[in-house]
Amino acid sequence: MKKVLLFSCFLYFSVGTFMAQNEVRLSVFSGMGKIASVHSIEDEVLSGTKISDRYLPAFNLLASYMHHFKHFQLETGLGFSQIKGEQRETFNLYTDMTYLNFYRMEVITERKSKNLYLPITAHFQVKKFNFGIGGYSSFLLTDSYFISFYRDDEPEGLQGGGKQLKSIDFGINAQMGYDISDKLRLNFSVLHGLNNVNSGSEKGAKYFLYQLSPQERTLKNHQILIGLNYQLFAAQSAKKSKSIE
Repeated sequence: MKKVLLFSCFLYFSVGTFMAQNEVRLSVFSGMGKIASVHSIEDEVLSGTKISDRYLPAFNLLASYMHHFKHFQLETGLGFSQIKGEQRETFNLYTDMTYLNFYRMEVITERKSKNLYLPITAHFQVKKFNFGIGGYSSFLLTDSYFISFYRDDEPEGLQGGGKQLKSIDFGINAQMGYDISDKLRLNFSVLHGLNNVNSGSEKGAKYFLYQLSPQERTLKNHQILIGLNYQLFAAQSAKKSKSIE
């Protein structure tokens, strides 16, 4: 009985100390993202394909826990992200061996993925400004692609599908925030994927359409976001934590 009582007291004070230094926050972000092909001018010359990427709207929702230390705060949580991106490829499709007769092909691929992600970020407070740096790992829920292709600027066809991306991604994130009030913060965030999320099925438009010139493409996630971060709950000692002067 004494052991149970001692353990209960230890647990009570441990949890109380932990919660006294914590806050719970909810963040909503919107911005631009892309699932970009990493390539070089040399790659384009060798393949005869010009490649360009374009950002499309992205959305993130994050519920997080922030633990306060003496000089910084550590944040982690669980988030949902939706990333879109567009890739445009143009190349010549030759009709004979003379290389004089050809069609000008343009292939536009729009990709979309939905993910759960786990960030861990160290925050540093300087008066009303907050700076964060850290990393994240994410787990793919679904992915899809939609391809439209044109021959000499005339629509040629449409195709769609999914399961082109790997299940796991990881990367770095950087944040800068401004405290509008005690509870509300305006945040600017950049997330950059370090993992190649191409599962191996993406080998370029030439291969996809005509089984020509397969290329092992590298695809990486990238997001630029702005949003609001709201404090749902904070213990008294967390509210009183001082910023770096």
